[in-house]
Amino acid sequence: MKKAVLTILFAAIVLCACGKQPDVLPQPEEGVKPMSEALNAPEGSVMFTIKNNIGGDIYEIRIAPSETDEYGEDILKNKILKSTESAEVSFLPSSSTAYYDLRVLGESGNYYIWYNIQFGNFSEITLEIGDNGPVFSTN
Repeated sequence: MKKAVLTILFAAIVLCACGKQPDVLPQPEEGVKPMSEALNAPEGSVMFTIKNNIGGDIYEIRIAPSETDEYGEDILKNKILKSTESAEVSFLPSSSTAYYDLRVLGESGNYYIWYNIQFGNFSEITLEIGDNGPVFSTN
């Protein structure tokens, strides 16, 4: 009899545990998100956050392998990156090169180029115009 009661009690606990939905669904850690899905980026894309500290708005950002000057599509996708703001962006790198140049069109109509950037080694890049021209820092 004792064994039957324990079996019924165990079965009731299992049924209750299996049928009950949690009150709070588990959430990913802060800052963790499927960027490739959020950006609708093709498989193999490099995704990162770009911060604008050039002293004005950025109207386009294009990337080219360092050995060429054939820049790809605007990775801002026709959006404006306001001064001091950040945006999540992506691009599909060439498999034949490790270093890229990044060109932006600023609100003044000037183009600025950052040379020899090795994408994939950082999650955030900050663009600035220093005393000697374009400089960047990464995190």
